[in-house]
Amino acid sequence: MFEISGDDIAALNDGDLRSLVALLCEAELRSRGLPTSAVTAGGNQDAADGGVDVRVALPADTAIEGFVPRPNTAFQVKVPDMPPSAILPEMKPSGTIRPTIQELADLSGAYIIVSSTGSTSDKALQDRRAAAKGSRNDQVLRGFLSGLQERDPSAVKAALDEAVEHETLAPLFPALQTAVPIDGDGVKRIKQSLSAGTAPAENFRIMAWGRASAAIPAANLKEILLVIAAAEDGLSVAIEILYMRIHSDKDQKKDIAPEIVAQEKARLAKEIEAERRSETKRDRDMDERFE
Repeated sequence: MFEISGDDIAALNDGDLRSLVALLCEAELRSRGLPTSAVTAGGNQDAADGGVDVRVALPADTAIEGFVPRPNTAFQVKVPDMPPSAILPEMKPSGTIRPTIQELADLSGAYIIVSSTGSTSDKALQDRRAAAKGSRNDQVLRGFLSGLQERDPSAVKAALDEAVEHETLAPLFPALQTAVPIDGDGVKRIKQSLSAGTAPAENFRIMAWGRASAAIPAANLKEILLVIAAAEDGLSVAIEILYMRIHSDKDQKKDIAPEIVAQEKARLAKEIEAERRSETKRDRDMDERFE
C-alpha cells in the first residue's frame, strides 16, 4: 500500500504543494461524479493571485460537502505555518478584506488556507478558524460604524465604549476602533482595552494600516506602544505601528514629534542589544563546541 507521511507533505515546495491540492480537488470531484474542469490552479507560484492558488467553481446549486465544502471554494496554499496571527494579514493585507474573499462571501463560498507545516491539533485548527471568521465579521461591523459615524457619532461612541469589554466584541475592538478617527475618547478606549487584556496584542496591528494612528497625539501614542510592546507577542506589533506613524508623518511633511523620535531610538537600542546578546550566545556556543 502506497503511504504518504506528514514528513512527505512538509518536504513539498510551494509549487508542488499547490499542484497536490489541485489534484486532490480533482479527485474529490471525480469521486462525486462532478466535472474536474471546475478546478483551476494559478500559474507561477510567485505571481499575484489575489489570495487564491486553487479554485473550485461549480454551479451554485451543486450538492457538495467534505473536503470541498462549497460549490465555490478557494484554496490559498502556504508552505510556512499559518498561526492565527498570520491569518488576518493574509486575508486583509492592507486592513481591507481581499476582493477575492469578499466575492466568495457574496457567493456563500468557502476560503481555505492550506499549510504543509502547520499543526493539525484540534486547538490549533479552532484557533485558525476563529481568526478567519473574525476577519470577516469585523469587516462588516467596521463598515457599519464608518457609515454611522456620519449620521450619529454619539451612537458610535456608545457602541465602541461597550465593545471594549464586551464578551464577544472585545477581541475585535482594535479593528472596530480604527473604523473611525481615533480621537481622545478612542485613545482612552485603547488604553482600557490594553489594560483589561481583552484583545491580544496582535489585534492592534491594524493600527499600523491606513494611517489609523495619524491623529493620535504623540505622547498618547508613546504610552500605547509601550503597553503593546510589553504584552505577549506585542513587540513586533508596536514596532510596525511606530514605523508606519513615522512614515505617515514624513509623507505629510510633518515634523516628527520628540516622543516618537525617543520611541524609535529606544526600539533601535533594544534591537542592538538583542543582536549583541545573540552574537555573544553564538560565540559561547561555538567555544563550547570546540572545547
